Amino acid sequence: MPMGIDFGLNNNFDKVHIPKSSIGYPADKRRKKERMCQKVQLKKRSDLQRAKMLFTWRQDGCRRMEYLFTSYRAALD
Repeated sequence: MPMGIDFGLNNNFDKVHIPKSSIGYPADKRRKKERMCQKVQLKKRSDLQRAKMLFTWRQDGCRRMEYLFTSYRAALD
């Protein structure tokens, strides 16, 4: 697994290992590139699909922040 946080969109956070050094840093560049590709794909899709995808992304983002926060708190204790 590459350094940095590799977020799969399948949300299996119990299996994700976050090295302490990478907490708070953005994920690796490959992930950013993938996200850009997905955004380009978004423009080609219908409005309903676009809304669905954006909604799942938003949920994913909230869950990710929640997870990072809890793991960070656990690291501080």
